[in-house]
Amino acid sequence: MHSGIHRRGILPGLMAALLLLLIANPVVSAAPARSDDDSDRHWWERPKVVQMLGISEEQISRIRKQTRGDVKKSAELKKTFRQERDNLDQLLAADELDEKGILKQTEKVLSTMAAFAKIETEIQFNAVKELTAKQRRELVKMKDSAVEAIRKKIQDRGESRSRE
Repeated sequence: MHSGIHRRGILPGLMAALLLLLIANPVVSAAPARSDDDSDRHWWERPKVVQMLGISEEQISRIRKQTRGDVKKSAELKKTFRQERDNLDQLLAADELDEKGILKQTEKVLSTMAAFAKIETEIQFNAVKELTAKQRRELVKMKDSAVEAIRKKIQDRGESRSRE
């Protein structure tokens, strides 16, 4: 199997796809650890964010109305992604690796992930349309701060592991 994969140049693509799946997995499959955890809720459903941005109840109502159908589709795609990812994990853990099966399942996982990313982008766009320009700028700052905090945490973990 190994030489067939190399001969067709599939290994680099397969490795890139699997790496993408490993990176994207936490994004798509994040689930709250506690009942009061906001990690699996959209930003307009998080009281702290609503307060910091000064979002009115009227705005929240319009956002919910604009995104309701897509939020349901997103939840369905997240569930499908988890199932497809679990199927891929089973194929990768098998005693005998099925190259065609793994490639086919990888395509299913990536297709589901792309559909999820598309619907989430549409949800976000429909939601931010209901914000003022000032609220949108503040939301972007909040997102940038959160991303930077995550980067720092990952960097700190890497540095502490390298010292061990």
